[in-house]
Amino acid sequence: MTDSSRLTVAGGGGRADQAAPLTRPGGALLVCSSGGHLTQLLALRPWWESRDRTWVTSDSAHARSALRGEKTIWGHFPTTRNAGNLLRNFGLAARLLAPPSRRPSVIVSTGAGLALPFFVVGWLLRIPTVYIEVFGRVDSRTLTGRLCHPFSSLFLVQWAEQRALYSRAIVAGELLGSAAPDGRTAAPGRRAAGPGRPGLLVTIGTDHHPFSRLIAWIEDRKSVV
Repeated sequence: MTDSSRLTVAGGGGRADQAAPLTRPGGALLVCSSGGHLTQLLALRPWWESRDRTWVTSDSAHARSALRGEKTIWGHFPTTRNAGNLLRNFGLAARLLAPPSRRPSVIVSTGAGLALPFFVVGWLLRIPTVYIEVFGRVDSRTLTGRLCHPFSSLFLVQWAEQRALYSRAIVAGELLGSAAPDGRTAAPGRRAAGPGRPGLLVTIGTDHHPFSRLIAWIEDRKSVV
């Protein structure tokens, strides 16, 4: 496991100076687990690509590929039912955010467990925090959503039905747009155009929730993909 307290360039062999600022003024700290959480945060590319940014995620093949060339810090994983890594991630968040010269202007996350330490520390330091509830949960709250909600400056959901689950939720719309021909993710609500558009690959992992709304969404759209 890479030393989580040091800044790396995903896909590269070099490391930045640990004392270097995470972001310049106006920069963003993007925190999420790899997999679907990272995929949904990557869908916000039209927002974050023009900003100085640093990612905090799990060290995985998916993250190293998707974040190639990005400033990345590897958090401590797994986080599920792992009190030791929860404490380690609180320590990581404190080390990264406490020095004023290293503080981002905003912390943004789509979950999961890695988000909580950064939201709590960010809230204590009065750093604005934005939580985006995941796409695949419609009729019940996620554990991370419940825990991060009190520490969120802005709490966004992707379905109108999710608004009833959280008192301060704002509907932002779907993040998972179609993949563009160049491999990037289209802006939310827009479809990629042009010949050679890739097909749609959906994975839902293992969970006791049936993801019925997601399956219905795929059925509605598969004829035009």
